[in-house]
Amino acid sequence: MPKEDYRRLHEVAQRLRNSEPPFFRGNHIGSIQAFVRDAGKCQYCGKYLYESYAVLGDSATDHLLPRSRYELFKHDPRNLVACCIECNKIKGDWDPATSDGQAELEIKTLADLERDRDELIKRTRKYIENPEKWKVLFAKARQNFEDAVAEYHRPANEAKSA
Repeated sequence: MPKEDYRRLHEVAQRLRNSEPPFFRGNHIGSIQAFVRDAGKCQYCGKYLYESYAVLGDSATDHLLPRSRYELFKHDPRNLVACCIECNKIKGDWDPATSDGQAELEIKTLADLERDRDELIKRTRKYIENPEKWKVLFAKARQNFEDAVAEYHRPANEAKSA
C-alpha cells in the first residue's frame, strides 16, 4: 500500500475516533485503521462486526503476526486485522509465518509483512477452519476452567485437604 494510502487511512480513522457517538474513543488508532481498511469484517471468518452493539463488543483486533514474537510490528496497521472474538481466541499466539508445516515465510521488515500479508491471512483462515488444529487446546482450557470452578465451589475445609 502506498504511503499516501496509509496517510489517508490514518486521517479517516482519526476522524472516526473523534466522532459522536464516542464508540471508538480509547481504541488504538492502528486498530481503528484495521477496522476501516477491512470494512468491519472479520478477516478470518467473514463475519460483519457491526450488526449490533453486542457484536461490536465481541470484536477484536488481531495481530496477524503475534506481538510476542514480532514486537516491531505491534501497532502497525499492516499487522492488524479486524477479527471476531471467536477467531481471535482460536488463533491466539499461533504464528502463520512459521506454523503448520508450510514453508516458513521470513518476515523481518514491514516490506516483508506487506508482501506476504495475504498469504498470512490465508494460512490463518485455514488454521481456524480446521478444528483438529485447536480443539485439543480448547478441551484442555475448558478442563482447567471446570477444575477451577469446582475448586472454588468446594467447601473451604475440603479444599485444604485436597
